[in-house]
Amino acid sequence: MSNGWTSAKKWIASEQLRKMRAVLFQVYVLLALLAFSALAMLANAFPVFQPDVFFTKELQTEIPTWFGWILQAVSWPGYAIPSMVITVLVVLYLAIVGLRWEAISALLAAVISLSLNYLIKVTIRRPRPSEDLVQVFRALTDFSFPSGHVMYYTAFFGFLLFLAFTLLKHSYRRVILSLLLALLIVLVGISRMYLGEHWASDVIGGYLLGSLALALSIQVYRVGKDRQVVHQPIAVTGAQEYEAPSPEENNEIRETLKNPLLPQKDIHDAKHPDRY
Repeated sequence: MSNGWTSAKKWIASEQLRKMRAVLFQVYVLLALLAFSALAMLANAFPVFQPDVFFTKELQTEIPTWFGWILQAVSWPGYAIPSMVITVLVVLYLAIVGLRWEAISALLAAVISLSLNYLIKVTIRRPRPSEDLVQVFRALTDFSFPSGHVMYYTAFFGFLLFLAFTLLKHSYRRVILSLLLALLIVLVGISRMYLGEHWASDVIGGYLLGSLALALSIQVYRVGKDRQVVHQPIAVTGAQEYEAPSPEENNEIRETLKNPLLPQKDIHDAKHPDRY
């Protein structure tokens, strides 16, 4: 086992605790999904809601300049090139430390969120906020509903939060990582409205559909783990939960195999302890 795998394995919680956390997280995510269809129909029928305009103007007026800079920084990872670079780096890191199925699932979460966002945007075709209604920090040419930034953060960073919540043992690393990811997900919605690039209803739709993408990614991840799609030395489940024999156990196996009276089935079991 590599040094990276050995180090990462020390942080992984037990299988029972991981499963309990996974169920709790999915219940939380799924509760937000039912409202998306109704909101999408409203966004299609009414390109501009007056409450959206009022809320954005109030937000841009009340937020201090220093916090506005923070919100601009929060939005930066969600634009096209930064989001691709961040996704690739995170996926590569997960694969290098031995979390190969987690790496594949994280990439899937990003792809699902971006694909769903594009399909809904070209279906609803809602225009972006215009400068005659609110202050627009950066003019974008694609459609507005739902927010792509919010969907990406909810699905991709949300999946990383899920992994931290379900895999890592309780430690300051888990707490800090979870807080950072949660802050990004929460603040990106405010930042998109403050920058005048999305309406509040776009942001809400992004959170709802992003939650759907997240729930789907988590389900695929858990099915893959249960069916042993991949074999990896850390964060394993069920029959995969196997430790290599100690030197003393290896000696016992060798002595057992020397016994000419041992039934063939027992010899096979001694040679392949990882099957049980």
